[in-house]
Amino acid sequence: MKKILFTTNVPAPYTVEFFEQLSLKFDLTVVYERKTAANREKEWFSEKGKSYEEIYLNGMNYGAEASFSLKIIGYLKKTYDIIIVGNYSSPVGIISILYLKFHKIPFYIHVDGGIKGEKEGIKKHIKSYLLSSAKGFFSPGSTVDEYITYYAGKTEIAHYSFSSVKQSEILSKPLENERKKRKIKELEKNVFVNDDDFVITSVGSIIYRKGYDVLLEAVSTIQKKVIVFIIGGEANDKLNSILKKKEIHNVFFVGFKKHSLINEYIQASDLFVLPTRYDIWGLVINEALAAGVPVITSDKCVAGLELIKDDYNGYLFHSEDAEDLRDCIKKVKNKPLAYREILANNALKTAREYTIESMVETYTYALMNYCNQ
Repeated sequence: MKKILFTTNVPAPYTVEFFEQLSLKFDLTVVYERKTAANREKEWFSEKGKSYEEIYLNGMNYGAEASFSLKIIGYLKKTYDIIIVGNYSSPVGIISILYLKFHKIPFYIHVDGGIKGEKEGIKKHIKSYLLSSAKGFFSPGSTVDEYITYYAGKTEIAHYSFSSVKQSEILSKPLENERKKRKIKELEKNVFVNDDDFVITSVGSIIYRKGYDVLLEAVSTIQKKVIVFIIGGEANDKLNSILKKKEIHNVFFVGFKKHSLINEYIQASDLFVLPTRYDIWGLVINEALAAGVPVITSDKCVAGLELIKDDYNGYLFHSEDAEDLRDCIKKVKNKPLAYREILANNALKTAREYTIESMVETYTYALMNYCNQ
């Protein structure tokens, strides 16, 4: 059984599940930088027993999820068949790459998303120096392939199906309209929802990058029979200003919710919108598709670029273009219910191609074949 060392930042539930399943096929050791992230609720992290060896560096925290620790060198000195650096942009990841490069130890880099930067200057040279040191890469799709090639100049890329969703979590079929409306009424008793209202849900941190100002501008002129629920925090001053100026009364910020409850909101929606200015992936797209809901997101969301096909399971709009987003919403809203059900069923078809199980399967194939070259 091959011995594998995998370095990463924190034990997110989907990564723990991925490592659990992967450890059934390999002798796996995972080195985590820290136990929790500053921007996540403690309950979000998995505390269940692991079937693989897990190590926590517990160094000096850096940013929301990273840390600084030289302890990683002690683990890199041990003998493994394959070393995978999954936290290449953090201090621990950079230390790992420099150590492995200096000692001429082959290693691979796991990339779970990425968009080419613009006008980066010295940053591009530093990133290129680090990434070009790897023997090869694991990538979730063609958009990330371009990112890797741009910085590393490498074509040695193995692919895997990136997801946070297990097969058992994907709905067998989309909820019927009556059931959707009944569910949303149970979730939001203080919001009056008619059976013929078009319900949009969005999930994300209330920060500039997520583009909620763009979403508010987009829905400001299509308020009739449209209700929007935004999960992830309360409206900030800028968003409140837009709500007041545009006289928007159909958008509701419902604060933070547990993951299981977020899925309930998404399942009860007619449409999921992620108006992000950019996301190096965006796993909430996978989760919305698994709920049997069409998705609209921007052309700067890598998950959208990889998973969403116009007029099949949703639409892509030009990032920061509120008018284009409005047009995309209207395309779904104004379609007959039967057509929207086709979009929803296609969303489920896409979700079934991107599961944690398929992620393990594609990763296993790469480890057994690609990493032997």
